Amino acid sequence: MTMDPKRILFSMPTICDLAPPLIPSAAGAGGENVFVLHEDDWRQVELVARADHVAVSRMLDEVRASERDNRDGPGWKNVYVRKEHPTPIQSLSLTTQMVGAAFGAIKPRRVALSSGGAGANQVQGGFALAVPGLGTLYGNTGEDQTVRNLAIVPAYGAIDPGSRDKLNAFCRAHALEVVDWQRRDWLDPEMALWAKQ
Repeated sequence: MTMDPKRILFSMPTICDLAPPLIPSAAGAGGENVFVLHEDDWRQVELVARADHVAVSRMLDEVRASERDNRDGPGWKNVYVRKEHPTPIQSLSLTTQMVGAAFGAIKPRRVALSSGGAGANQVQGGFALAVPGLGTLYGNTGEDQTVRNLAIVPAYGAIDPGSRDKLNAFCRAHALEVVDWQRRDWLDPEMALWAKQ
């Protein structure tokens, strides 16, 4: 018995259009020093320039409308593909050292993206920092070592107030905000719990 391809649903309502540059190698994944992320989860909770608040808010409205219009039982008939924001994070001249210092994080791990199969490809310039009580802060840098993308994989459950305060201080210092595309809303600076959607 075969399934009509038109009846296959997407498992999430929105994904990021631009994938990071990859180093195609199954050897890029595995081991304690690599943080493996499914490719569809890239930048689902991300830091964006405060200068883009209006533009990102408009995109949030579009994502909400798409999510509502395409919902079909447990999935979605179509996925909203998010385009790049007007102000690139790299224009803020952040480095992985600056990010790590703000959170007191341990030495960064590499990042690899998986498509759900056995292998994964390493993200070029990828880094991941474990922040207790918050989650894993990750992203990638360019050839000039400035951060190109910065996002969070939440540690679902109660948030450590100290880690939350560090995130808020980091955002204030660098004119950033956090948008949660999974929840289709801005992150509340006083949020005490990461809840799965």
